[in-house]
Amino acid sequence: MRYHPAQLPPAVRANVCNGMGPRGGLAFRFLVWLLDWLGPGRVFHAAADVHDLGYALGGTEQDRHEADDQFMIDMAHAWRAHSGLTRWALRAVAHWAHSAVDELGDDLAFHYRPRRLTVAELIVEKTAPKKS
Repeated sequence: MRYHPAQLPPAVRANVCNGMGPRGGLAFRFLVWLLDWLGPGRVFHAAADVHDLGYALGGTEQDRHEADDQFMIDMAHAWRAHSGLTRWALRAVAHWAHSAVDELGDDLAFHYRPRRLTVAELIVEKTAPKKS
């Protein structure tokens, strides 16, 4: 199933999609800033947003692996638009990023559920008032 962050209202998209790198404490925020500053965060931003949406929709272990594999496919499309040393460096970052989410993604951010949410269900989940 293909989904795209453009389907989300801006407030939900800002809550779900954080670009390249994990959400978290100061060290994680520094990593995200560094990836953006060095370039891969900008080049792979669209791929990262689709991946973040896949993790927010959640589902089974198979759904997680599908989101991770789609992340790699989307990053490959992005790095192929470059040439020379830049292409080689972006490809290396893409393989590193894919390995990281494949190995750590379930511990960091994947929402395990009996089934994957629809985009509409995710919007309702993210916009519903918080229970006290």
